[in-house]
Amino acid sequence: MASALYPFAKAVFLSGCIDMMNDVIEAILINENYVYSTLHECLDDIRSYQVGSLHVLTGRDIYSGVFDADDATFTAVTSSYKVSGVVIYQNKNNSDSQSIPIAYIDCSLAPITPNGSNITVQWDNGPNKIFAL
Repeated sequence: MASALYPFAKAVFLSGCIDMMNDVIEAILINENYVYSTLHECLDDIRSYQVGSLHVLTGRDIYSGVFDADDATFTAVTSSYKVSGVVIYQNKNNSDSQSIPIAYIDCSLAPITPNGSNITVQWDNGPNKIFAL
C-alpha cells in the first residue's frame, strides 16, 4: 500500500474544518495488521492498530499546499507487532469518534520491530514533505 490521504479528510479540508496550523494534529504508529481503507472516517476505525503512544506534531509548516513538521519521536515503544505505518490525524475533543484521520504513511517495505527503544519517524525532505494537496 502506498501512502495516501484519507478521502473524508480531503472533504473536510475543502469545508475548512481542518486547520493544520492551529488544530491539534497528532501521529500514531500503526501495526502490521492494519489495512488502509478509503472508508476510514474517524480514529475509532484505526485506534485498535496503534502501537505505542501518540506524538503531537510540532514545528508545523504549510507552503504552496505542502505540509511539513518536525520529525516525530515515539518514546519507549514496545509491542509484539511490527510497525508498518503512521497515521496523522486531527485530534478533535480527545474523542476517537470525532477525530479525523488525515494521512496514512506506509512503512511496510521497512517495518520496524519495537524493542522498548524510541522510534523516530523522519519525514521526507523532498518537495512533497509529509504530504501535498
